[in-house]
Amino acid sequence: MPVRLPLLLPLLLLIASSLPPALRAQEPTTGIRLTVAEDTVYVGDSVTLEIESVGLLEPLDTSPLFIGADLLRETAGTRITVIGGQVMDVRTRRMEFLPRAEGAVAFGPLRGETANGPVQSNRVVVTVAAPVEDVWQPGTDDARAEISLSSSTPWVREQVTLDIVLRHRFAIADETIELPDLAGFDVLPVFERRRTLEPADETSETSKPMRRIAWRYLLWPRRSGPLEIGALRWQGTMVRSRTARGPIDTGTAPQSLDVRAAPADADAWWLPASALSLSDGWSSDLADLTAGSEIERTLTVEARGVLASQLPVVEPLASRSFTSVALGGSRDQQLIGDVVTATASYRFRLTARSPVPVFLVTVRVGWWDTVNEAAAEAIVPARRVDIGLPDRADLLADVALEQGAGSRTWLALQSVDLPAAAGIALAAALTLGMAISALMPLWRRRRRQAGRAEPAVLPPP
Repeated sequence: MPVRLPLLLPLLLLIASSLPPALRAQEPTTGIRLTVAEDTVYVGDSVTLEIESVGLLEPLDTSPLFIGADLLRETAGTRITVIGGQVMDVRTRRMEFLPRAEGAVAFGPLRGETANGPVQSNRVVVTVAAPVEDVWQPGTDDARAEISLSSSTPWVREQVTLDIVLRHRFAIADETIELPDLAGFDVLPVFERRRTLEPADETSETSKPMRRIAWRYLLWPRRSGPLEIGALRWQGTMVRSRTARGPIDTGTAPQSLDVRAAPADADAWWLPASALSLSDGWSSDLADLTAGSEIERTLTVEARGVLASQLPVVEPLASRSFTSVALGGSRDQQLIGDVVTATASYRFRLTARSPVPVFLVTVRVGWWDTVNEAAAEAIVPARRVDIGLPDRADLLADVALEQGAGSRTWLALQSVDLPAAAGIALAAALTLGMAISALMPLWRRRRRQAGRAEPAVLPPP
């Protein structure tokens, strides 16, 4: 006999409601989690407990943590996350406890309520050992110093990334760090003394988290040939517990670089960069430029992997129809992450001399592409500029005076708005009038000479 679906639904709901909470569908990211940095300490040592709670409806009750230890200090924080399409608070607390006696000290479990029902944290146990004086010496894995370079054979003035990393398993007292000498390089720090905590190796049961101190510098060799980055020395007293201490004295050997020289033909343009672009801008539209007017031109060089001081000075070539005056420039650089981008801008004031078409010549900047290991060139291509006639009569007069009588006549015709035939007739009339004006003095002189009477010569008596 077939069973109908409406009869099965109430039965399935009843079975699901009777399941224990641990078997029901829970949001895996909500709940409470306890962690400790070390599971074994000595009498008198403190225990740092990390608590993370997600999606709790009420403040977390931490009273069960005080059963076998006293609270020394506490810090708390909150961040926002999205779980299942809902915005929830992730609350973190760092609590430092001092165990009251030897033996095992348990922390947790803690309980709370979420939208999906009650949740319970894990339980951590810390062993408190007797204060025995240990003869202990830090091993090579307890303190390690490393130096790495992005390249050991860079080009001169090419960017090199230097990383310095110190790792130690336990705290260090009376610490001294002598960083390597970076003479012979231009230096730009990315970060210094950045302290972080590396997680323990999950494949090893005895592995402990490692503390990490890091530096990162961007270097640019100033000259070619062999260069050396000096040695690093790291000293101090490593403290494993109150009763176990040992000295450390470690470091790194000097690092050698073989800096390649620039090609022989690259003295005037040598600029090693990972990317470079060249662009120009104008203060107004070139199509509106007329004779006698001024306009500003800005040439901008942007390069990645270089300092602003390395960028070349860019000057456009002179043009017969422009008067150019340099107005100065500016340089800037920006460091984002570990990528430095330098920018240089150069401004020029151009004055159009005469209303003729003119070609602006190509502007070129040579550079060395460090990605492809090849010479490259960035350009602003040549372009034609049609310089128009000005609308003001005084500028017409100035241009006409510079160009002579023929140009005066032509500019006068260009400034009068007449039909083509009338313009031609007017040009012919003006030309004829100018010819008559030039011949009139000669004609008058000859006429005066012809009308002057010669004295009569009488015969002798």
